[in-house]
Amino acid sequence: MSNLDYFKSPKVDLRIDGLMRLFFWLLGVSVLGSVLLIFVFILLQILPLMQGASVTDTGKALNVPAANYQLLVLDEWGEAPLLVDDKGQILEIRNFKDLTPLEFKFLEKVPTAFSYNQRSQTIASVADNKVAVTKVNYKPNFEGEVRTITHNIENEGLYNVGNRDGESYSVGYGDNGDHKVIGLLQKVEGKTKIHVVTLAQQQGLFGAGEIEVDKEIDLSNNEKVLGLNPSKILVSSSGRSVLLIGEQKVVFFNYTGNTFKWYQTFEPFKDDAKKTISSADFILGDVSLVFTNPDGDCKVFSLYEKDGSRIFGQTKQFSTLHKGATTFAQSPRNKAFLIGNDGFLSLRYSTSQSVRWESTADFNPKLLSIGGKYKSFWVLDDQNKLRIYEVNDRHPEASFTAYFKKVQYEGKSEPEYIWQSSGGSDEFEPKLSMIPLLFGTLKGTFYALLFSIPIAILAALYVSHFMNPKFKVFIKPAMEIMATLPSVVLGFLAALWVAPAIEQHMPSVFLFILLTPLAAILIGLIWTVLPPKSRLYLKPGFEFIYFLPVIFICFYLAWQLGPIIEQNFMVVEFDNGARKIADFRLWVSEVFGVKFELRNSLVVGIMMGFAVIPIIFTISEDALANVPKSQVSASYALGASRWQTAIKVVVPAASAGLFTAVMIGLGRAVGETMIVLMATGNTPLLDLNIFNGFRTLSANIAVELPEAPKGETLYRTLFLGAFLLFLMTFFINTIAELFRQHLRKKYKVL
Repeated sequence: MSNLDYFKSPKVDLRIDGLMRLFFWLLGVSVLGSVLLIFVFILLQILPLMQGASVTDTGKALNVPAANYQLLVLDEWGEAPLLVDDKGQILEIRNFKDLTPLEFKFLEKVPTAFSYNQRSQTIASVADNKVAVTKVNYKPNFEGEVRTITHNIENEGLYNVGNRDGESYSVGYGDNGDHKVIGLLQKVEGKTKIHVVTLAQQQGLFGAGEIEVDKEIDLSNNEKVLGLNPSKILVSSSGRSVLLIGEQKVVFFNYTGNTFKWYQTFEPFKDDAKKTISSADFILGDVSLVFTNPDGDCKVFSLYEKDGSRIFGQTKQFSTLHKGATTFAQSPRNKAFLIGNDGFLSLRYSTSQSVRWESTADFNPKLLSIGGKYKSFWVLDDQNKLRIYEVNDRHPEASFTAYFKKVQYEGKSEPEYIWQSSGGSDEFEPKLSMIPLLFGTLKGTFYALLFSIPIAILAALYVSHFMNPKFKVFIKPAMEIMATLPSVVLGFLAALWVAPAIEQHMPSVFLFILLTPLAAILIGLIWTVLPPKSRLYLKPGFEFIYFLPVIFICFYLAWQLGPIIEQNFMVVEFDNGARKIADFRLWVSEVFGVKFELRNSLVVGIMMGFAVIPIIFTISEDALANVPKSQVSASYALGASRWQTAIKVVVPAASAGLFTAVMIGLGRAVGETMIVLMATGNTPLLDLNIFNGFRTLSANIAVELPEAPKGETLYRTLFLGAFLLFLMTFFINTIAELFRQHLRKKYKVL
């Protein structure tokens, strides 16, 4: 046997070694595969958000009896529509084949005008000065798995409005339960008369009485409507707003002080070539109006507050049609609306200012109606053919504009970034901007790292190269145990203990933050001028023991001086100096114009920094401690001090490890959920103010996901937030790795 045989590995060991290599290779591939699968799963959840509407012509075309139809009334399920002609006759349609005229009269005479609110299923009709308010109630009936829709049509009231001999040509009706309003336009002896009537229901001992006319207001002689000659009157569903649509101008009256007062006169197409208004209609919520002109310009005007009053202003500008709208339908489910004119249909969404679908047609639409579930719409053309279109548009609120650009929402005077996924009513306009959440994530991370990085790295530097090794045995395990504290516990402490304590002693907190480093610098300067003999009494590595009392002294001074400073310098005057209050919260709001909240960024910075410190400290200490002793000894031999050696030799040599520690701490802070969730107001704000809160992507997912309907827009939007968080961490880690490699190459000679 040759001597080389003694150095050969046994075949069993080689096989085990090969199996272990294969095992670790498979393990690495599985980890990468798992990450990739998570990425693909999240991507599949958000892809439907980017799809537009899909509208399909079912090919069904039902011929209805020839008549001048005025209304197309559609039930919630889009299965049993009603057609109302100009004579007040109702035609019921079942199964898209059975045509049944209904025996129902709106009025004794033939109505001259109608209006229909699909949201409340209410029809207002007028003949002379008689206005009938009719309610269409739908009821689903089930026989096995077959569903049929039955109608119950009843007149809720008949009211005398305006002049008996007047010719009524436009009517509007609004009802929010407690407040009912009728608006009527009449021609009397060639002059336009504008009547607005409020209705009231008397309450008695035996219950509610009949609904009667309460007040009748004649707006005809109001100076704001002189010369207007309105063609249409619009009354909001709440009955609070009345708008008169003229040839070029719109006059807006609002219900204030038990009467309707003029609020605004505006021209929707003031700057356009053709200023004439072709159409004007409300969209869901009756806070926004859609206008078109003969050139096909399409604009949305919404109510917002200005100088203490709510007025209309332009909020959206849609792509141009080939001509003005001849028919219109609002969605009873969201802010979508359907516009039709000669041979053309266009489905649009107000909030995102997007055209969801549009198409030419070989017919001219006369009446339109969108189903209550926004899954279909019906069209009656000029040849009296009724057609059905299926709509697949599950996420109309979603768009790049809605997520990443400023949007001017209803009630807002200018475009903003807002996250507000739900509201108090069905007419609420979802606001799904990702920008406040991204900003909150970066803001929380910034304050956490601002607090943790200096403490963690300087502590690691001191422990690794200045402190006596005897103490390191206790300190490093203590820091590692600190890293195991559940974030929910830290969040709980932050919300119930730290936040109230900081709020009550804010001047003391800032004074302590200021005094402690100043005291350290002062002691360092004093130490450098002391005689060498006196410095021998303090053994190297034991300096922190002597500095601990200084920290306690700084804390005591800050605790005592804080209230004194607050009482003397942080005073807010009220009632022209007659009343003075010393309060930091009021003072910072008065002087700097920033709002102070109990749970704020400072609290999060401290507590999240407390969670990040152990991670950064542990990795940094390992990197600093692993700098070769030969380099440190060589520095000392050349006459460098401990501090010079640490800064000029140790830190550069360990820079790659320090950077890695900071990046891992950054990743921990970016993904933190519970501390942020419990220690902030969790409000999505775009404000750098350290005294208010924020909302992060991770906290937003934790808050919203339990209530988000699976597969709906909010649900998928939360996955979009998770995707952005995934990309953010991936981008940060990639940049960190590249920079770490650069540092390693730069200092590899060390």
